[in-house]
Amino acid sequence: MPFQKNNKQGFVSNAPLDRSALQINLKPGLRERIMAIPDWRIKLREELEIWLSKWESQD
Repeated sequence: MPFQKNNKQGFVSNAPLDRSALQINLKPGLRERIMAIPDWRIKLREELEIWLSKWESQD
C-alpha cells in the first residue's frame, strides 16, 4: 500500500538529498544494530558530515 500525501510517518527534511544512494557492505549484524538506533538515518548523515569535514581539514 503506497503512502498517502502528507503522511506523518514518512521521512521529512528541508535539506535536499542526493538522488543516488550510497551503498556499503557491513560486517554481519551491524546493519541490525544501526537500524535499532532511533532516527539512525539522520544521525548517520550528521556524523558523515562531521567525519568528512575533519578529513578535508587535514590537508
